[in-house]
Amino acid sequence: MRQIVKARKKSVESRLGKRRKIAQSLLAVLFLGSILFGLNYFLRDPIFEINRVIIEGNETLDQVVLIDNVNNSLAGSILILIPRNNKFAYPKNSIKERLIYSFPKLKSVDLDVNGEVLNVSVEEYKEAYVYCFSDSVCQFVSSEGTLFGKATEKDKTEYPLFISPFSAPSQEEVNENVTIANGFANMEVNIKSIERHMNGDVVVSIVDGWQIKYSSNEEPTNILKRFGLALSSDSLSPDKLINLEYIDLHFGNKVFYKYKE
Repeated sequence: MRQIVKARKKSVESRLGKRRKIAQSLLAVLFLGSILFGLNYFLRDPIFEINRVIIEGNETLDQVVLIDNVNNSLAGSILILIPRNNKFAYPKNSIKERLIYSFPKLKSVDLDVNGEVLNVSVEEYKEAYVYCFSDSVCQFVSSEGTLFGKATEKDKTEYPLFISPFSAPSQEEVNENVTIANGFANMEVNIKSIERHMNGDVVVSIVDGWQIKYSSNEEPTNILKRFGLALSSDSLSPDKLINLEYIDLHFGNKVFYKYKE
């Protein structure tokens, strides 16, 4: 008799346990469903959407093209669930990277959401020089030494020209050329080109028709210092430079120069 009572008791407890598990599962499903519903509302409600893109700071790049690029990044969804134009989940880093990759002239990109508007502030590199490192490849160079974009044949005549014998210049070579060019400009000496040769010689052609020669093994700061000292001498006074053929800085503290015959 006792065994029958115990068996019935276990059966009742088993049924109650199963019902409890089913109830817990239903509650979990309802809880999860409520979260998903709320999340779906939060992510897809129009009040949380970015509906307009404004570009600021562009000087030469087409504003419409920039806006189209950003809108393409905002189209579609992330993992099907999350709209890319949601102001709290939009792909900020991806938009920046895509813009800089698509427009090499962009120096920086900053994003900020205000209401339904995505404000995109950009800064462009400014062309200072043109760097040619093969017959068919020429790029712009900023005054900070950054290579960007592609230069045309016309650009080669409008900007000071850097010419390299290598297929692609090292950043060190770029920086050295920019330091020399900026230094000469500060001395009011306008360069036409800086040409490097395979043997290590560097020839700087000046707009006024004379040249400066030195070795690429020399530090740019030393070249500028010695050149500045040479210009301060009576033999190389500004009124005489028009007849100068070249200044040679290959020989340490000694400066050689030659006037046109």
